[in-house]
Amino acid sequence: MNILEQNEQALHRLGEKFVLRYQSVKERGAAHCFVTETVNHQEIICQQRNGYNWRFNSIYEPELAAEKYAMNRGRFSDYAIICVFGISDGRVIRRLCGNCNGTQKLIIYEPDHENFIVAMEHFPLEDILEKEWVHLIVEGINEEHLHGKLDELISYENRNLVTECILPNYDVLYLAQGQDYIEKMLYCVKKHVFNMNTEVAFGERLADNILYSLPYILRGSSLNNLKRAIRKYDISGIPAIVVSAGPSLDKNIKQLKSVGNKAFIISVDSAIKALIREGIDFHIGISVDPRKNPAIFEDERIAGYPFVLSANSIPAIARKSQSRLFFESPVGFEGFEETIKAKTGEGLGELKTGGSVATDAFSLAEYLGFEKIILIGQDLAYTDGKTHVSGFAESEANKRDEDSLVEVEGMDGTMLRTDIQMDSYRKWFELAIKRNQGKRTVYNATEGGARIHGAVELTLQEAIEQLCDRELDFPAIIQSAPKLFTETDRIAMSKEFYALDCYFAKLKDQIAAGIEAYQTLIYLEEKNEQSTKEYQEVIQEIGRINELDEKEPYMNFIKCYAKQEEYEVAEDIYAASDLTVKEIAKRGVKLLAGYEKGINIAIGKIQGILKPALEKECSG
Repeated sequence: MNILEQNEQALHRLGEKFVLRYQSVKERGAAHCFVTETVNHQEIICQQRNGYNWRFNSIYEPELAAEKYAMNRGRFSDYAIICVFGISDGRVIRRLCGNCNGTQKLIIYEPDHENFIVAMEHFPLEDILEKEWVHLIVEGINEEHLHGKLDELISYENRNLVTECILPNYDVLYLAQGQDYIEKMLYCVKKHVFNMNTEVAFGERLADNILYSLPYILRGSSLNNLKRAIRKYDISGIPAIVVSAGPSLDKNIKQLKSVGNKAFIISVDSAIKALIREGIDFHIGISVDPRKNPAIFEDERIAGYPFVLSANSIPAIARKSQSRLFFESPVGFEGFEETIKAKTGEGLGELKTGGSVATDAFSLAEYLGFEKIILIGQDLAYTDGKTHVSGFAESEANKRDEDSLVEVEGMDGTMLRTDIQMDSYRKWFELAIKRNQGKRTVYNATEGGARIHGAVELTLQEAIEQLCDRELDFPAIIQSAPKLFTETDRIAMSKEFYALDCYFAKLKDQIAAGIEAYQTLIYLEEKNEQSTKEYQEVIQEIGRINELDEKEPYMNFIKCYAKQEEYEVAEDIYAASDLTVKEIAKRGVKLLAGYEKGINIAIGKIQGILKPALEKECSG
C-alpha cells in the first residue's frame, strides 16, 4: 500500500462519519495547499496566501526542526491534556508523541481541511492516527466535536496539566481559529472548576433533590416524551422564544401578549414572575437549578403551567404543580435512569447545559426541533447597572463582585460591564450558534445587553412581524404527551426503588472489602512480599473494586455525598509524581473510605426521604 492508502486505512478508527466527510472534502481537492521540496530534498507543506508561500516546517531540515520543537517542550507530565493546533506534515506531532508515555491525551485541531488532505496524501500519519489517546479534529470534517472533546477530556483534577502546542505558522495564518481553540480550552477549565465548587458545596442537596423528586418523576413524564409529542407536528417556520430575566426584558415584555400560539414560549424560572405580572401566558417553564430560591414559585398561578425540570430540581415546583411535568436526567441520576430504562426502553433525555437555566432553555428549544430560536431578556451584562428584570426577587440577584468584572461589547456597540460567570454564558451561546450553523437560526431580540456574536439582531416587534405567522395549539400538544409509566408499571417501579437501601448495603460490603484489600496491600508492601500469591490475589481484588467505580450506575449518586473526599484524592494523585505502590494504596483507602461514608449517608437519606414518600405509591 502507498502512503495515502495506509493513512486512509488508519482513518477508520475515527469512525464512519469522519471517513465519509473526509472523502467528500478530498474530492474537492486543495486549492491553496501544496507540497514543496526543501533544500535537502525532503517534502513539506505550504499554503499560498496573498501571493506568498507560507511553510509549515523548515525549508532546510524539517526533521531536525521537528525534533527541536519537541525538545523545547520536554517530557509531558503524566495525565497531561495536550492541545495541539495544527497537524502540518505530522513530523512535530510524532515527536510530541515521543514525549508522552501513554497516560496523556493529545487533542489535535487542524483548522484547514486542505492541509489535512495534502498531509494524508504525502506524509505517513498512520502511526499517529492509530493511537487511542490521540484525538483528531479537522475543520470541515468534524469541527463540531471540538468543544465536546475538550469538555470530555479536561477535568477539575487535570486542569493544571492542560497545555497547548501551536505549530509553526499556524498562529499567523489561522489566528482567529487559534484564539478560538485556546478560548474553548480555557472555558472548559473554568467550567470544571465552577462545577467542582458547586458539587462540593451542594452535592448533598443535589442527591437529596433526586430522592424528593423520584415519586413525581414516576407519576410524570420525560423530556423524550415531550419531544415526541411536539415532533408529531410540522413546526418548521414556527420559532421558539426563550424568555430570560435580564433587565432589558422590561423594554419589550408587553409585546409577547400578541404572540399567542405563533411561537413556542419557553420561560426560565426567574422570568415567570414578570410574565405573570403582565398577564402573559407562556407554554412551558424550565427550572434546573437545585439551589433555586423556592420563593419565586409562591404565586399559585405558576402551578397551572407545565414545566421541564431536572431530576435534581428543587422539589417545591413538583410538589405544588397542577400541570404536566417533564423531567430530564442530570449527573447522579444514572442508576435511577438505568432502572427506568429497563422498563421503558429509554432514559428521560438530557439537555446540553452551559451552567445557567437560560442555556438549558436554549437547549430545550434545540432538543424539541425548533429551527428558529428568539432570545429575549438575555442581557448577560449589567445593562443600565441592573442585574435583572424589575420585580426580580432580591434574594435571587447575583451579588456583584467588582474583582470579577470584565467589559464586553454591547448590542449598541458600546462597552458594558459584566462578570466572568455571565460572560461564560455568552461564550456558550456563541459556541451553540456555531454548532447549529446551517441547521438553526438564532435571533437576539433582547434589545440591550451584551452582543452575542453569530445571532441575528432585531427588535422583538420585528421578530414577531417577520417570524410569527403560523399557529399551533401548543397547550394541547403538551397535554397529549404520554406519561412515563402506566399505573401498574408505576407501582412496580415504586416497589423496586423502595428496596434501594438494601442494594446500597450490598454495595457498602464491596467497598469495605476494597478498603481491606488496600490495607493488606500496604502491609505486604511494608513486608516486601510482592512475589507472594497473596499479593497477586490482593491486586486482583483491588482491580475488581476499581471496576466498580466505573461500572456501578449509582456511583455518581453516592459520590454526591462524598465530593470533598473524591476531589481531594483525585487532585492529589494527578499532582503527585512517581508514587509508590504503598502511596497509591493509602490514597485508595482514603477514597474508598469517602465512598463508604457516602453510602452510609445515602442509605440514611433513602430511609428518611424516599421510603416514606414511596409507601403510598407502592400501595397505589
